[in-house]
Amino acid sequence: MGQQQLLLLVLGVVLVGLAVVVGISAFDEGKKKSNLDQLTSDAVRLAAGVQAWKMKPNATGGGKSDVDYRNFSFAQLGITPTGTGQNATYATSNGSFRIKPYLVTGAIAGYAQSQYGITNTGDAVAVVALSKDEKQSVMIVMFASDPSKMVTILQHPFNVTAYNAPPL
Repeated sequence: MGQQQLLLLVLGVVLVGLAVVVGISAFDEGKKKSNLDQLTSDAVRLAAGVQAWKMKPNATGGGKSDVDYRNFSFAQLGITPTGTGQNATYATSNGSFRIKPYLVTGAIAGYAQSQYGITNTGDAVAVVALSKDEKQSVMIVMFASDPSKMVTILQHPFNVTAYNAPPL
């Protein structure tokens, strides 16, 4: 082979190698995004169950007259978690979930007030989700003063403080 042919062959190999690396990187990013979407979907499903419980009258097994979410547990959704109390964990193929009473302050309270007009943010409940690889998390906060509204927070990297926070 001539020198020009060898140069073209090497250049071709380099270009194919570069294309493979870029393709793998794009696939990995797509996988991470898909995993976060699935985690968020599961968290929203759980949050919708909590929301429905809070809006349902107490006489029919709901928590409408409860001033906060302290009486809520996975049992109200028909889910049997691992662990007990506020550290009970529900695991799916997408990650693990906890439902915790949450006192809303700071940036989340400010966001709720500016975006949703919720002025009494105080007592709330948070559905906190942790991905299987423990690198992504989602937190959905619902307020006792207005259970029809939720605030979703995507966290990268994972905020272990919210997931392992002790109950109020």
